[in-house]
Amino acid sequence: MDFTFLSYIAAFLTTSSTLPQIFKILKTKGTGDLSMNTYIAMVVGIGCWAAYGFYKMDFALIIANVITFVFNAIILGFIIRDRIKRKQEAKVLQ
Repeated sequence: MDFTFLSYIAAFLTTSSTLPQIFKILKTKGTGDLSMNTYIAMVVGIGCWAAYGFYKMDFALIIANVITFVFNAIILGFIIRDRIKRKQEAKVLQ
C-alpha cells in the first residue's frame, strides 16, 4: 500500500498550523508573548527540511517546507519589528 498521501496530509496540516498565529498577530498588532528564539530555530530548521526536500526531489517536502518557511519568517519578521519598535519607544521615554 502506498502511503504517500500521508505526506500530503502532514504537509497541509503542519503548513496551515502557522496561519492562526499570523492572523492573531495581525488582529492584536502584537507579538510580546512570542519567543524570538523559537521562531529563529523554526525558520532555520524548516529551511534545512526544505533543502533536504530539494536534495531528495520530494515534492511534498519542498512545497510544505517552503511555504512553512515563509509563514514562520513572516512571524519572525513581526517579532523583530515589534522588538525594534519597543526599543525605540523606550528610548523616547528616557
